[in-house]
Amino acid sequence: MRARTKWLMIAPLPLLHFTLHPVLSGWPGAPDLLVAGLLVGSLTLRWDQAALLGCTVGLLEASMSLEPAGPMMLLFAIAGLVGGLLRQLIYSDSDRVLVGFVFLGSWLILLVRLLFVGQGLHSAALFVEAPLSAALTTLASWLGRRFALAVAS
Repeated sequence: MRARTKWLMIAPLPLLHFTLHPVLSGWPGAPDLLVAGLLVGSLTLRWDQAALLGCTVGLLEASMSLEPAGPMMLLFAIAGLVGGLLRQLIYSDSDRVLVGFVFLGSWLILLVRLLFVGQGLHSAALFVEAPLSAALTTLASWLGRRFALAVAS
């Protein structure tokens, strides 16, 4: 995959996240397009580049949401690192792998964020908001990948 195609998959999702954040932040199961960009990027970049992308995305997310920067940077860097290492084990050009990886990854990131950075875990967040947000994040990442592949070809 060419570098232009990789960045066409990664860049629009965080840009849309920061553009639509004031509108989407009020919804209980809002898609996290920043996480989608990170997870799609970690499946297309090497592990070191994915970890650096995670640090950058974590810093941007912490500055936008006024949360502590250290835990957010660490969480997103670990997510990028794990995604970059899994890239070597799985075939990342498959749509099924992308959908499963983004759904599970965004759900886990949201749960860890709620548990360690946010206000704590409750049953509505665990069983309603987190899966809904993960499903919408997965849909956004799949549509972003389809768009990037259509533009690049």
